[in-house]
Amino acid sequence: MNGHAQLRIGGANKDLLAEVRPYDEDGKPRGGPPLWIACDGTPTVATGLPPEVVPGIARGRDGVESRSEALRLIGERLQELESEGVAGATELRKQLADQSGKPNSPTSALLTTLESSPLREALSGERMGNCFTTLKATHEWETARKAAPGRALMGDEVAENGFTPGDAEHWIVAGSGGTGVANAEIILKKDPRAKVTIIGSAPPPALTHQVQYRQMLEDFTKGTDPRLRFVEARVGAIKTVQDENGRTSFEVPYDVNGTTGEKEGRVLRGDGYVANLGRTNPIPPALQRMADEVRADRGEITGDLMFDKDDQYIGYGLTFRTEDGREHRVDVDGAASWQLPREIFTRPGIQGELNDMGARALPAETGNASPGFSPIARQSALKARAVAAAQAGDEKAVKRLQDIPDRWKRPGPAAEAESPTTPAPPSPGSAPTLAPTLAPTTPQREAAPEIPKQSAPTAPARQPAPAPEQAPVPKPAPGRGAPDAHLWQMGVPQTRKIRTPAPTQQLPPDQQRPGPARGPGLGD
Repeated sequence: MNGHAQLRIGGANKDLLAEVRPYDEDGKPRGGPPLWIACDGTPTVATGLPPEVVPGIARGRDGVESRSEALRLIGERLQELESEGVAGATELRKQLADQSGKPNSPTSALLTTLESSPLREALSGERMGNCFTTLKATHEWETARKAAPGRALMGDEVAENGFTPGDAEHWIVAGSGGTGVANAEIILKKDPRAKVTIIGSAPPPALTHQVQYRQMLEDFTKGTDPRLRFVEARVGAIKTVQDENGRTSFEVPYDVNGTTGEKEGRVLRGDGYVANLGRTNPIPPALQRMADEVRADRGEITGDLMFDKDDQYIGYGLTFRTEDGREHRVDVDGAASWQLPREIFTRPGIQGELNDMGARALPAETGNASPGFSPIARQSALKARAVAAAQAGDEKAVKRLQDIPDRWKRPGPAAEAESPTTPAPPSPGSAPTLAPTLAPTTPQREAAPEIPKQSAPTAPARQPAPAPEQAPVPKPAPGRGAPDAHLWQMGVPQTRKIRTPAPTQQLPPDQQRPGPARGPGLGD
């Protein structure tokens, strides 16, 4: 169906329902009453990447990443005050809920309500302070968008053709990840007169392995007056100023290392701004209303990570438990499954561990990322196979865990020190001896953040096993001048006459090769 759905709990038996509002062909709501559909089994939500964060929010372990999270935390604090019998807490919580529930409600109205409340002093502490920081940053972002229509954009808006060439001459792209770089390329190609400055941390290693990124650098960073520049700095809240012509423009203050080693303040100015500073981790929008209703009725929401038999990640699941003990299960798949809701998965570091697992499954050399289209297609196929096996009676087909499997985690320094297979590092000052490899030149992989950096250890050269008959190593294809192009052909037989039969693959004892009765496989 072409429409928008929200899962709800309703009816006398508190069943799981879907409230569906159909859309017309132009993508606008059709109007009229919604369709109510009873959900049988476990629904799957795959609503794509969550929204991006606005500039200047409170980050860190106790950070608050969005307006909705700030209001939720303030509401929970007001509930605590209600239980303590504090006068006015119930009224303030309901007033905030009413204001935030209105379409396009400005954050300035919420801040006015909170700042003028007699309970303002009770909303104190570091976490509450971060809530107000994020609300103020959201207000500043809304003010900038109103003062400069079409020139203060989120990254997704540029990617979805929300950018108009000619609106600005100098665009500031905040955030140097894949989304920021892609949006910079869109602006540079659509507007030949525009200049772009990308400000943020160093670009991720995966970009260096993408041909498109390298071509972008070649096209736009050369010459005495390049159209594309990079500034490595931390980005704060957006600031608007008026230029000499009275036109609203943007300023981004940042620090650089001076010649004496001290920080020197700089200011980056532009008349266009694109925010690509990462994504929020909320409950998917199709589940948000149900989550609010369950919490309001003193219910509980829990989550777990889902893996198949081979410990391959296939998404996460949420269990909505009402006050009378009824439970409803919902699975989250697709790109949304790589952003765990912070309000459910509260253990510190679990999102970082999931990101590390994704990076190990898809190293930077692949030029891809776990929420990318192809990896998600593979993940969904694995999930379909695992769910089909579970429905056929295999109780071990889908594992629901509270943590990342141990074999996905990198060993710590203590474990490496005790490992008898780990060679001792070379003495200080000596040149490391590297083992010979098949590739002429390969970049050395970065060490894990928690492992101290060491010089490359000395490793003995591998001796190839003797073979009675070996196929010759294929040569690079004619006309292919790309570096290391021959590596793509390593092991590819050029003639069928000398190809030896492949050994029979042995599966683990507790596994079976999927067949027609086990559901679709990766090749289906």
